[in-house]
Amino acid sequence: MTDRKYVAICPLGGERNIRLQSLGENYEPEALHLRILRIKADRLLGKTKVIEQPMTPKRKMRLQGTVRRKSKAHGIRALYYKWLYYLGVFKRRPKVYGSAFTTARWQLNAYIKQFDFVAKYNLKTRDDVEQRLRVVQHEISGQIDEREEVRTVLRCLETGDAEIQEQLEKIEKINAQLKKLRSEAKLCVQILEQQLQIKSKIDKAHEVKTFETERGKENGRTSDHHLEHRRNEAAPTREQRSSGSARSSDPIQRR
Repeated sequence: MTDRKYVAICPLGGERNIRLQSLGENYEPEALHLRILRIKADRLLGKTKVIEQPMTPKRKMRLQGTVRRKSKAHGIRALYYKWLYYLGVFKRRPKVYGSAFTTARWQLNAYIKQFDFVAKYNLKTRDDVEQRLRVVQHEISGQIDEREEVRTVLRCLETGDAEIQEQLEKIEKINAQLKKLRSEAKLCVQILEQQLQIKSKIDKAHEVKTFETERGKENGRTSDHHLEHRRNEAAPTREQRSSGSARSSDPIQRR
């Protein structure tokens, strides 16, 4: 279709381009291609009629008077509105979360999908994930080749052939299978990237733990040395404590 990363269109009468990616799954390139083929098939079979609608010009309206902001309710009126809100007469506004919460929730959902994928195919090592990725990529290439064959058959069909609808249904099934396989390939890539990040974090945690353990041992050796030195000091005997040599060491007793 195009060499651009995102396909954008400008609607009739519009001023800005709109990316097809932002319009949903029905506007993806494969879905649009399938819809165009279906419309062509319906026209060839005479099921639809093309009706050209003239483009209506834009109408500009001018507001007369002034626009005033709505005053805030007070007193009994405010209490009345409050109870209407509590009783559910007024719809409550959805709670808006911050960007940090949204990012954490998105990350949690991604982890849940990865965990379910790993449990489904019993992937235990990095080699298992890489092997599954190669299998999925091989299946994707096979589905793409099969879709091209169906499209070739569809181009060779004549007008009014009943097989057109059958071929379109085949293309639709292949597109659904391709979407599932591509999501699996994306999960495999995410798991491989997450595995490297987690491994680096574990290695850093081990380094910190080893450093703290060695430092704790060094501090323990120093304290044990001081304790052993104090234990080795000879305690004064009873004769030394009663003699003048023991008293002479005390400056208060010397006085």
